[in-house]
Amino acid sequence: MYQATTLRCARRLLACLTLLTSAGCSQAVLDIDDVVIVPEHPAFVRVFLERIGPLGVRNGVEDVQIELLADGRRFARSRTNDEGYCQWLIHPPADATGTDISAATVRWRPRLEATARMFSWRADRTTIVVDIDGTISDTDFDDLLLDPDDDGSEPIRHSVRALRKLAETYQIAYVTARPRMTAEKTRRWLRKSGYPRGPVFTTPTLSDLVDRAGMKRTLLARLKKAWPGLLIGIGDKDTDREAYVESGMLTILHSREDRAESRDIVIILPNWKAIEQYFQKNDQHLSNPTRLRAWLAAASISDL
Repeated sequence: MYQATTLRCARRLLACLTLLTSAGCSQAVLDIDDVVIVPEHPAFVRVFLERIGPLGVRNGVEDVQIELLADGRRFARSRTNDEGYCQWLIHPPADATGTDISAATVRWRPRLEATARMFSWRADRTTIVVDIDGTISDTDFDDLLLDPDDDGSEPIRHSVRALRKLAETYQIAYVTARPRMTAEKTRRWLRKSGYPRGPVFTTPTLSDLVDRAGMKRTLLARLKKAWPGLLIGIGDKDTDREAYVESGMLTILHSREDRAESRDIVIILPNWKAIEQYFQKNDQHLSNPTRLRAWLAAASISDL
């Protein structure tokens, strides 16, 4: 149900894009995704230069030079691609841990700047990626796209409590196929609903809404190079299963629908209470990245 509804929303957005862009563009904005610093590992940094059109639709601006700064000191440069963004897997300066990472336009007037939300993580802790729509949010997609506060979407029962408990032991990140125009609204909804703080990643472009599994798979491949403990994914759709399994991650599907039984690295559970209990029962194995990584390589999770 959630998959079909989300696909309808994606088609609606794509169908409207030509009409919206033809009405003209307003000001340009620079935006930077959340950044996680893990000692001795590169950081994944993604920066977008866009013009905001009618109804908040964003159109990328290509071939503009962007610089990255740590505490105001430049340490990298690149140009936006044909979709209006650039990305790095890069080691920040050695003394940048715990400091601000920001981005700025070069030879663009007026000069635009954006500062990332920063997260400091440990390499020896397991990281869990969590989907949003249908996984933790009973989403009202009209409100998500049109209401400034998304008041119509409600947390799925027990998900707040379960994730807050998991955040005591695991590092939590949110990866969603929602369009980028909803990124800040999504952060506000997570905070207002009481979910644990964590980085949020959305689709980089509207065209990525068509292939959500491919988008997540590509993003996860980059994140795994930056986050050594990224080993578990929680979702509810077949696209989540595909992205997580192909990324070599323990896949936990929150689903009340009839599906194939759990096997290998896919665990299917009916609700968040069952998910919390699963983690409690297997915490000794799941919270140890070295041990979990070995089991995943052997595809022996069913032995837990």
